[in-house]
Amino acid sequence: MVGNDYTAAQDLEGADLLLDGFGDPEHPAPALAGPYGVAGAGGLDGATLRRLVAATRGDS
Repeated sequence: MVGNDYTAAQDLEGADLLLDGFGDPEHPAPALAGPYGVAGAGGLDGATLRRLVAATRGDS
């Protein structure tokens, strides 16, 4: 989930990952919340999504 003006008033407590924007390698989007600790240093990318899927499945 990406926090923005549309989601600011919503309860996002159950989100697996909440970012402050999408980010890019030069301007990473900080993770605002995420119980799995999978946020990448460069924002939302394929590697971050793969780690999130593995974490939610319980993969090692």
